[in-house]
Amino acid sequence: MSKEPKQLLYHLSSLNQEHFKLCNDLYMLEIVRQKIENRGYQNFDKQDIMDELGKLQGKLNVLHGKLVNIADTLKML
Repeated sequence: MSKEPKQLLYHLSSLNQEHFKLCNDLYMLEIVRQKIENRGYQNFDKQDIMDELGKLQGKLNVLHGKLVNIADTLKML
């Protein structure tokens, strides 16, 4: 197997790993939503939501980089 297909497989695997990290942060937002639904909105909920959105933004930036790597690798094939 030449270098490019190995890189492609590596990048695809790496993308899948990021998927699981992203799902975890989305799940945490769902937990906050459920808490708000059960007890009502509290002042600290805003910070909890902002913290989770910040984590998601960071992971989405990483995910974007992985997508670019896959696209670049495909261009070399």
